[in-house]
Amino acid sequence: MPKISKNTRNLRRKMKGGASTHKNARGPHPYYPARFSVPIDKMSWKNPWSDYKPKDFTADVVLKNARGLGTGDGWADPVDVKSLSEELKQRITFHPDGEEKTLEAAGVLVDGIPRYPVGRTGMTGRGLLGKWGPNHAADPIVTRYDPIRPNVLQMVAIKRNDTRVWAIPGGMVDAGETVSVTVRREFEEEAGNVPPEKKAQFKKLVEELFESGKVVFRGCVDDPRNTDNAWMETTAFHFHCSPTLGAMLPLAAGDDAANVMWLDVDDAQPKYNNLYASHKELVEKVKVEAATAKRMAAEKLLAETIAKTEEAASNMLPGSDKASLVEAITKANRNLGGNDSERPFISYSDYDPHKPLFVSHSKYKGEGGRRTRRGKKSRKSRKARKGKKSRKNKRRTRRHTKRRRPSKRRR
Repeated sequence: MPKISKNTRNLRRKMKGGASTHKNARGPHPYYPARFSVPIDKMSWKNPWSDYKPKDFTADVVLKNARGLGTGDGWADPVDVKSLSEELKQRITFHPDGEEKTLEAAGVLVDGIPRYPVGRTGMTGRGLLGKWGPNHAADPIVTRYDPIRPNVLQMVAIKRNDTRVWAIPGGMVDAGETVSVTVRREFEEEAGNVPPEKKAQFKKLVEELFESGKVVFRGCVDDPRNTDNAWMETTAFHFHCSPTLGAMLPLAAGDDAANVMWLDVDDAQPKYNNLYASHKELVEKVKVEAATAKRMAAEKLLAETIAKTEEAASNMLPGSDKASLVEAITKANRNLGGNDSERPFISYSDYDPHKPLFVSHSKYKGEGGRRTRRGKKSRKSRKARKGKKSRKNKRRTRRHTKRRRPSKRRR
C-alpha cells in the first residue's frame, strides 16, 4: 500500500482555497441542463440566500441503474434518499483535512440529506453521479522525465470520452474495492490497450511501477458533475517511472479514453493548462515534489564528488595546494551541478592547475564563445569577439567611405 505523503497539507490548503470559488462545480457540463447561477459571494452555505432556486436533475442512466430495480447493474443509490438515512450516516468522507470520517461526524448531513460541504452548485439531485453524498474515485498520477529532453517532466494523460478534455487516468472505486486496487485497474483500462504481443511486457512494467507510490491528496475536488447532494472525492497517488521504465512503457487508449499520451507538465502546453476539473492542481503538487527530489539527488551527488576530490587531493598534494584545489573545484561544481543532476561534475582527474576548466558539453556554450567551468568566458573567446567586432567596424568604415566619394568628385 503506498504511503501517504507528509506534504499534502499545503495542497489541501491550496485546493480548499480553490474550492472557495469551485468554478467547475458551478459551471456547465455537456450532459447537464443549465444550473441556477451562483455568484461567488453566495456560494458559501454560511451566507443566507432566500432566492436560491437550484435546478433539480438526476440523469436517466443513474435512475435506471438504481439498486433494487432490476433494470440495470445496480451501481446507483435508490431515488428516495430518506430510505438510506442510517446508511448515509456511516458513509466515509475525506473532507476537509484528508482524514477518514463518517458523514455524520463530518457534519455534512442536513435533515438526513447530504449537502456538498464546499458550497452551493446551482443544482440538486445527483446529476451523473450514482451515490448520494461523496462518490469516491482514484487517480494515478504517473510521471517520467522525457528520454529525449531529460529536464522535462511528463505525465500520462488521457482524453475523456464524455467532455473531450485531457485528464489524469482515473475512475470510480467499486463497492468492496480498495483504492490502491482501483488505481492500478483504471490505469490498465485507460492506458493499457496494447497489442496482444505486448500485453505481457506491459503487465510486467506496470507491476514494477505500482510497487511504490504515495498519496498526494484526499478530499473533495472541483468537478463539473458535482451537485448540492452528490459530489466527487478523490485519492490521488503519484508513481514516478525510472528512466528505463519511462522509455519502455507503451501507451494506448482503452475503452474509457479517446486517446492517451505522455504530456509535458508545462503551463505553455494548452492541454496541460486546461486539464479536467482539479487535475492540474494535483499535478502541480507532484511537479514541486519531483523538482525537490531531483535537486536533493544533485546535492547528494555533488557532496559525494567533493568528498572524493578531497580524498584524492589529500593523498597527492601538499596542504596549501589541496585547499586551493578543493576550493576551485567546489565552486565549479556548485555553479554547474548544484540544482541539476543531469549536469556533469568535475573530479580530481579533470583538474589541471595550468589550464582553464573548459566545459565541453554544448549546452554550456554561451553566445560568443565557450565558458569555463568557473563560469567565466575564456580569454580565447573574448579575443575572438573583439576581433570579430573590429572586422565588422572596418567593413562598416569602408562602406561609408565608398558612399562619400561621389560627393567629393562632384565638388
